[in-house]
Amino acid sequence: MPGSSGGRFSSPVILTAAAHSRRRVRVHQAELLAVTDQLLHEHEDMSVGAVVAAVRDARTEFRMAGLVFPPPQLVGARARGALRSY
Repeated sequence: MPGSSGGRFSSPVILTAAAHSRRRVRVHQAELLAVTDQLLHEHEDMSVGAVVAAVRDARTEFRMAGLVFPPPQLVGARARGALRSY
């Protein structure tokens, strides 16, 4: 019988609200990590600490403005602007 443990087809995965929230956080963190990695490649002449600090400061700025999950591209753009001033 499809959908049962012995059938050929598995049941669809239904995420609970908590699981969906955790997944959203992991995806957001992965996207932010990708943006940070891109900034590290763009600013190879700068220290890793300076680039990470620029990303951290941009995230903090957006969080203080009320954005709990600021779009990673927006954080990257803000951090990029801060890195240009170094």
